[in-house]
Amino acid sequence: MNLLLRSFRAKDKRPSISRPAAAPLPSLEGFEQLLEDGNIDAAERLARVRLDADPGDIDGLAALAGVMAERGLLAEACLLAERVAAAGPDRADHLCAAAEINRRAGRDSQALLFSEMSCRADPALPLAWILRAFSLEVLGRNAEAYDTYHRAITLDPCNRDIHSSLLFMLYTSGIVEPETVVEEHRAWASAHADPLTPAHPRHANSAQPERPLRLGYVSSDFRRHVVGYFIEPVLAHHDRRAFQVYCYSGSPTADDRTAVFRALADIWRDVSGENDEGAAAMIRADAIDILIDLSGHTRGNRLGIFARKPAPVQASWLGYLGTTGLKAMDYCITDGYTDPPGASECHYVERLIRLPTTQWCYSPPSDAPPVSPLPALRRGYVTFGSFAHYSRLNVHTFQAWARILRALPEARLSVTGVTGGDPTDRLFETLEAGGISADRVDIRGRIPYRDYLTRLSEVDIALGAFPYTGAATTCEAVWMGVPLVCLAGGSRPGRSSASILSALQLPEWVAQDWDGYCAVAVRLASDIAQLEQLRAGLRERMRRSPVTDAARFTAALEAEYRNAWRRWCAGTSGGPVSASG
Repeated sequence: MNLLLRSFRAKDKRPSISRPAAAPLPSLEGFEQLLEDGNIDAAERLARVRLDADPGDIDGLAALAGVMAERGLLAEACLLAERVAAAGPDRADHLCAAAEINRRAGRDSQALLFSEMSCRADPALPLAWILRAFSLEVLGRNAEAYDTYHRAITLDPCNRDIHSSLLFMLYTSGIVEPETVVEEHRAWASAHADPLTPAHPRHANSAQPERPLRLGYVSSDFRRHVVGYFIEPVLAHHDRRAFQVYCYSGSPTADDRTAVFRALADIWRDVSGENDEGAAAMIRADAIDILIDLSGHTRGNRLGIFARKPAPVQASWLGYLGTTGLKAMDYCITDGYTDPPGASECHYVERLIRLPTTQWCYSPPSDAPPVSPLPALRRGYVTFGSFAHYSRLNVHTFQAWARILRALPEARLSVTGVTGGDPTDRLFETLEAGGISADRVDIRGRIPYRDYLTRLSEVDIALGAFPYTGAATTCEAVWMGVPLVCLAGGSRPGRSSASILSALQLPEWVAQDWDGYCAVAVRLASDIAQLEQLRAGLRERMRRSPVTDAARFTAALEAEYRNAWRRWCAGTSGGPVSASG
């Protein structure tokens, strides 16, 4: 969803000021299409020809700002956006472009300012409210973002992507009760999915319970993406005597990892150019028995396919840590630690399939550097590290970090994944308010994966995010020999790290409240000898654990697939199921 492109297509509806007939400005016709096609050079030529005729033309300035943003020249784009906003404070479309440009640059306060100017200029423009919601969310003003998302959805009720963004924010922020989260997901499904589901779906699949089955995995993340590290070992270990594996890829782009997934699939289907109805027809024609969603409400999801119920059995797993809300989704695959029996069923529309140990099966990167010696031995002090995406961090987490650093005056903090601008300022302000000087903190933005692993190896203890904990960051930290402190929440997103640490038999790193979180961190940092011993043995511990035992994990998953298929063949349904079926 290119919001910058949308801003150029949100044409101002007022009549333009007429120019003398003898001096018409060169046209910008076709500019948006050039931008969408990636023909940036041609788009820039149009903008510059226009500005050659009138250097102060607001449409030309806005077009050039968009070109600079698409080129990644965000400083130049922001300067142009400032000129555009100053020249046209009542042009909602250009104000949206200015907001999106500043948002990309990490200038979220300025993005919020421009989006709010756009809301005032045209209160009926959905994009203005969408951009305001995004900025509020990044700035940690989640309650306001929640209301703003609803305003945008009211103005653009068919925009299921924005509605999904609201749902994802509810999990990352934890601002509403679990009951409200479920109701919001039901509302999404009622608006965008359930009306597409047949009342009595018919499938021609043979109802033989023990025959070989066709599995279909649907994802837009069959590429270098966090989902890949958990689905790759399963694809590699499926029993081809009992299961034929189809992969339906919704990503319009491919990378070096895409070829790996393509090779692991028995049948590969590219559905990126198919609409949901066409892709569902393809799946039905392939006679898929069990269809698995790997995206939930994350970007690029294809829940519209599942809404049409193209397969007899449908399940959600891995990419989204919560309910989809869809009546057509039969199951959600989880584990007993993440979703304790009797306490979690009310948080889902789907029936729960609980795997025996953990829902995570990790494939360590083959090019990971070896575990390095404990950095504290060389430096003389402990370095804590955070590697979560900024959207998963909040002021409560920052305050906990400040408490930890106050208790350990020599310790340092290394933060990776926080962009410059407002996110960095907000982190420093919170830490300084807690008595921590900026010279004790090192912040980096997003970096290449190999560099990320190297930076992980340069810290002594990792600090987990909350309330949306990170499965991949937990696995990567342990693989690099770094203990990770986590806070277990009351919902699935808040218990992913704890699930992995439980499977690794490391429950002592799991805290139940912020006091415990700080205490675990301080206790680990206070025993350098223990840290050194842990670092030397963590990779081998993970190598021998259920988390990386792909053969056993896949066999358990296949057993649950088979049990779900048997239930469909028998025409039975009911409550949650255990690992035994």
